[in-house]
Amino acid sequence: MRQASLIAGVGILLGALALVRPWGLRPPRWLIVIPALTGSAWATAHALTAYLTKPLHLLSVIELNFRGWSQLDEGA
Repeated sequence: MRQASLIAGVGILLGALALVRPWGLRPPRWLIVIPALTGSAWATAHALTAYLTKPLHLLSVIELNFRGWSQLDEGA
């Protein structure tokens, strides 16, 4: 979780730096497009993984282990 937070922080910093520029100058298009595509691909992959694994866990097809979390009583 710390690593994901660090990566997100670096991404936000780079995005903020892309917006800070002298008036009249435009940043290269790739400087905006590449981070946007990377972030959207990451978010899409994260969502699709959740959409696939959560129903399979609910149907007891797979077992998801959440290490470090308290045990959930699914019958309660």
